Amino acid sequence: MIPELLEAILQYLDNDNAKSSRVLVNVCRLWHRLFGPYAWEKVIVPENRKMTLSGFRRNGAYVRDLTCNHVDKMLLKSVSRYSHSLEQLSLYLDHHSIWVSYKLLEKTFLGTRDRLTTISIRFDATILDTRLLWSLSRLSHLSELTLVIFRLENDSNKQVVEVLACCPGLKVFTMQDSYIHKDYVRVLGRRRLKAIIRRKVASSFSRLPDTLEEAIVRARGGGGGGSGGSGSREEEGNGTLLPSSQDISTLVHGQHAGDLPQINSDNNNDEQKPKKINGTSTNDSTIINSSMRRLQLKNFSIHAPVFLGILKSCVQLDELDVQSLCYRESFDFWSAIPQYCQLLRILRLSGRSESNCIDHIAHMITGLPRLESYYMVLHNTEISAWQSLDTYLADFEQQHHGHRHPLKTLSVMGYHKETFSTLLDVLSIRSLAIETLIVGSPWFFQIFVEHTPGNGYSPFAPFVDRQTPPRELFTRPWHTLKDSLTRLDIATTILVNRDITATFFRRLQELQNLSALHISARHILDWVPTTFRYSLPETHIIEQIHTMRRNGYGIHPDDEIENPRICAPQLPIVDYEYPVLRDIIVSGVKNVPAPFEVKASDAVFVLASSKRMEYMHLKQGSVSKETRIAIKRTFPWFFRPIPPKRLEWIAEDVY
Repeated sequence: MIPELLEAILQYLDNDNAKSSRVLVNVCRLWHRLFGPYAWEKVIVPENRKMTLSGFRRNGAYVRDLTCNHVDKMLLKSVSRYSHSLEQLSLYLDHHSIWVSYKLLEKTFLGTRDRLTTISIRFDATILDTRLLWSLSRLSHLSELTLVIFRLENDSNKQVVEVLACCPGLKVFTMQDSYIHKDYVRVLGRRRLKAIIRRKVASSFSRLPDTLEEAIVRARGGGGGGSGGSGSREEEGNGTLLPSSQDISTLVHGQHAGDLPQINSDNNNDEQKPKKINGTSTNDSTIINSSMRRLQLKNFSIHAPVFLGILKSCVQLDELDVQSLCYRESFDFWSAIPQYCQLLRILRLSGRSESNCIDHIAHMITGLPRLESYYMVLHNTEISAWQSLDTYLADFEQQHHGHRHPLKTLSVMGYHKETFSTLLDVLSIRSLAIETLIVGSPWFFQIFVEHTPGNGYSPFAPFVDRQTPPRELFTRPWHTLKDSLTRLDIATTILVNRDITATFFRRLQELQNLSALHISARHILDWVPTTFRYSLPETHIIEQIHTMRRNGYGIHPDDEIENPRICAPQLPIVDYEYPVLRDIIVSGVKNVPAPFEVKASDAVFVLASSKRMEYMHLKQGSVSKETRIAIKRTFPWFFRPIPPKRLEWIAEDVY
């Protein structure tokens, strides 16, 4: 039978709540043969609930995607024995998983190594030994790995280096430290004591490898080094180096920052002479992973030599995402990334450093000739002189024979409160032809966004004057961005008062190609004139309007879909007009004393100002339930569920 037809039949039968796809395969042998591969393709083991393994043993060959929110020994043994077709695996090894041994994980990965390419592990390092993760070296086809490690000390440098050594074929690697501060762990001493006892008991039953090199050599079939071997060996057909224990120790512990060579200096010593691997230059102590395309590190505490080694090891990176990083030493972070990651297309940076300035940002952008998206979270009080970026971009264009820099997305979020000045500064840059612009402040400044002038209870009231940009910024012309900008996110930009907000939204009409706009409910309340009034028609009048317009004007259903305003009640005439604006996304703000919500008349004003509006998406907290129902009943075409693809450009994860 045609696979597409089988999928359609299974989806139809599975929509009946009285049945389950797992029941359908037990109807008869024919149904089991036809629907078994689809019914057991994805399996989820619930948390704190054991799974019946009889069905898993019978149908384990069909499982492609397995999520284990609860892990026990019998389940892992069944996975290694029956799930040889497994492609994706998710494990949660919490503090109850002290029974997990290296040998058991190694056996599990050996049984699934033929097709397993994607793994996600949540790992409690406060109880479990992180050396258990060395068993990942058994997975020769692993290409995507996600690690979430719960620990008492914020130090992930060692694990990142070890993973790069264990998994040379990784293409996507995400690692997040869920740091548990000792002041917030009530029974920390008791928990640590239990962990020590349990580790000693567990180690007596299962011996962990003494070194990472020993684990890797064992995974590669032994030979060529061993735990006491010296030097490195090159893996056949992979272009990667199998590191020695000395190499790994050098990367993990690093050298002193003062001993590092300057990033832009030439080191001509014979001892430091780099080797060529797949056309890439590297030192002996560098682990080359030429397959890595996407690297994401969250809550990463930077140790300068280690971080430089990581950058050197991933020379083919297409996307680098380093969030909430902390600097242990002062080093030329802004030059390291452009030097070692020349192929980057997407870069996300978030960190604590007061040395950030427009020169560093400009060097980062112009130093990456393929960079298309740049997301930064600044911890500075203020970044000024954005117009000086024009000079750097002009030099870049001259060096590349008249080709403009390919940057299309720029996001400037920060722990600074002068967000509006930054926005006006960026909009006036001549040489920046970006399509998506995001400017704002972190979530905990939202209470200031909702600050009402004159509210003496607001802790941010003294900062109001600092939010007002110089008059010169309001009069600057918008050059290239007037034609290139298509999407603008200012949901967390602090617009000081009603007059400034109205002036800014009037200027937004200059953006001739702006098709998507993300703003806050407070912005709309300050944007809509206080004199504007609109009352929604009664329900029976709305139904009459819809019927009359369909019948009286002979509207064809296709015409209604193409132009939904034909059947809508008459919208008022306003003095605003956004020529091509199709999506307006309105965000609400939680945890504020007096949340500002969009009223029905405000929504109508926005609809009337956008002649080509297709979706007005009101997020939770931006409108009351009663108002949402009323405006959706009156204008149902504009308040349909917005397709998720039209929201992907909003980078909410960096707020």
